[in-house]
Amino acid sequence: MMKKLIVYYSFMGNNEKLALKLQRKSGCDILKIEELKQRKHSTIFFDALFNRKPKIKNIDIDLNQYDLVILVSPIWMGAIASPMKTFLARQENIKNYAFISLCGGVENQDQWISNKLKKYLGREPVKVSLLSINDMPQEAKDRILNSLDIKLLDSDWEFFEGKIDEFINSL
Repeated sequence: MMKKLIVYYSFMGNNEKLALKLQRKSGCDILKIEELKQRKHSTIFFDALFNRKPKIKNIDIDLNQYDLVILVSPIWMGAIASPMKTFLARQENIKNYAFISLCGGVENQDQWISNKLKKYLGREPVKVSLLSINDMPQEAKDRILNSLDIKLLDSDWEFFEGKIDEFINSL
């Protein structure tokens, strides 16, 4: 049996919920990326603009023991969240990996993210899956995107259950 690890970063809590759903459905080990400083909304913009990599808490785990690492992270301004990029910049021992995100969703963004991941880790991901808020029913999409705090309700997650199951089954 393959040994899998979920490594996640979440700012608003949505991708943490996604990571925890994945863990419950798959039984994988799980690891949370935490920043040393409290993040503000404005730092997202500046991290993306200047390609900054914020400091994260040290992670003491041997990734060699895992056959697959599942990365879960938001996408900010078309890029993988900067704390996840900091984590990836420190990794040399990820054998195989997959990526999944709850995001706003731009057309063909999955290929863009796949290319970025390949650049960071030197090899193609096994799978990239983007759960796009833009694909949700209009009422839910309007409520979520017109809010300052983009948070999904528990009932919103039902929309993504099939895609989450498909992602897990493809690994």
